[in-house]
Amino acid sequence: MQTLQSKDIYQFWIIHNPSGICIFNQTFVELPKDFSSDLTAGYLFAITTLSQEIVQENIRFLQLERLRFVYGITSQLILVLLTKNEISALDSMQMIAKLRQKFSEKYSNLLERNQLFNTSKFRDFALDVERILERDTMYFHILQKRSENLESFFQKATDEWQSIQNSIKSQVEKMGTWIKRDSFTISHDIQRSLVENREKSKKSENFNQKIKKHGDWV
Repeated sequence: MQTLQSKDIYQFWIIHNPSGICIFNQTFVELPKDFSSDLTAGYLFAITTLSQEIVQENIRFLQLERLRFVYGITSQLILVLLTKNEISALDSMQMIAKLRQKFSEKYSNLLERNQLFNTSKFRDFALDVERILERDTMYFHILQKRSENLESFFQKATDEWQSIQNSIKSQVEKMGTWIKRDSFTISHDIQRSLVENREKSKKSENFNQKIKKHGDWV
């Protein structure tokens, strides 16, 4: 068996016991098939439950053809380290013990109050894992990628909102021009109507005067 090297580590999970919820996950090497960390944690937790139900014992590791899942189980936490299977299982279990101790010390207050479901509180544990395993992680690369995606999303949303504002402004300007033009037309029509009415009034008055003169003559 080979001793544990940093390059032999693939992934690391911390699962809340007994809910089975993944509260921390760290990736060092991508697996051939992309898989949800929560779904993987669910399977890993189910195996521990099965071992307890059948033989009432905790599982220590799960051996695959090329990989090995190494477990560290407490009343509140299930820690799982995925490594190559040709390395020493004892070394992996010792590494799990170091990670469990560090997590318990760092988040003792949360563990005492059983407040473990706000997973954002455990993000900085990634740095501790890197130091203990002496391995760079993809964790912060993933966070950076998410940050870039969010920045791109907000930039796109800003551009779309600016486009909407410009469209509204253009429509308002067109409406203002139409109102101004229509107001001018209405005003012109009113003035023309007044002039026509005055002319009709004058004609009517002249006609009445002629009738009156004619009556006086008769």
